[in-house]
Amino acid sequence: MSVILPTFFKDKEFEISITHIPSRQNVTFFSWLTGFTDGFTSTWTGTPVYGRMDDLYTFQKTSRNITISFDVVAQDDLEAIQNRERLNKLTQFLYPVYSNPVGGGLSRENSQVLQAAPLLKMKFNSFVQNAGDNTELVGFLNGFTHQPAIESGPFIVNRPT
Repeated sequence: MSVILPTFFKDKEFEISITHIPSRQNVTFFSWLTGFTDGFTSTWTGTPVYGRMDDLYTFQKTSRNITISFDVVAQDDLEAIQNRERLNKLTQFLYPVYSNPVGGGLSRENSQVLQAAPLLKMKFNSFVQNAGDNTELVGFLNGFTHQPAIESGPFIVNRPT
């Protein structure tokens, strides 16, 4: 049985675009959004002062944490393969970039130097974007969970005929 996706599903507005800044590689998912939260937290430090019952507070920072849940769906085996490749690339985006091996001798052949943290740029509709100019939002990914819907059944690819 083939899944027929609504025609709007592959419109630009339904794209989750993630770019790995150090490598400039990009991965795009057409979203079937199942959850979204956008949390802001301000941090203040209180300092007790002699003779006062309440602390004096100094502002430190505001943090933002965005959580997105979405289904990755495929209407055929080709798209299922592409989705697997996209998920693998997204996994690679969680790691920093290292230099080519440096040094000499047998014990140093695998020595590498950290070159860049795994910073990302992300854009999704008007939910995740730079509010100033509607471009990608820079940040990092704390991780992600890939949970296949086993009960839906897989596409069988490269099966013997």
